[in-house]
Amino acid sequence: VSRSSFFNYFAAKSDILWAGFDDRIDNAVEALSQADTGKSVADALRPIAEEFTPDSLALALVHATPMGLSEELTREASVRQARLASAISDRLAIEGIETVEAEVAGAAHAGAVLAAIHSWAREGAGHASMRRHLDRALAAAAPTLKPPASPPPSLP
Repeated sequence: VSRSSFFNYFAAKSDILWAGFDDRIDNAVEALSQADTGKSVADALRPIAEEFTPDSLALALVHATPMGLSEELTREASVRQARLASAISDRLAIEGIETVEAEVAGAAHAGAVLAAIHSWAREGAGHASMRRHLDRALAAAAPTLKPPASPPPSLP
């Protein structure tokens, strides 16, 4: 494939960087859509970290500023985060979680996935387990899956 032909397949440079991660998101979204499997949200998200190896995305995340990709990577990360958040909140709604709580938990867990990738890349992708970073991030988001102890007070 020629260079000019290669770039016809991608709308932006960052799409090339995110391509492998997008496949992982597709798999997670599919797992989340299967509510009857007995998998928790975290179980559906953990495969994102399996065999996650240093790649051009990790390099770009660490060196976004000198590469001139900061804004583009931030924008594209938020698109992927929103896609995951939507899939998670849809799954939680099917499980009977109220809309607001499902959306908050979805946003928290999707944010955890992206935070884990950034943390892993900054630590030196390949020097640490992506799974360890993801488990830590998911543990931080886990409280959003617990029902509130009491209903919040009504606003005036």
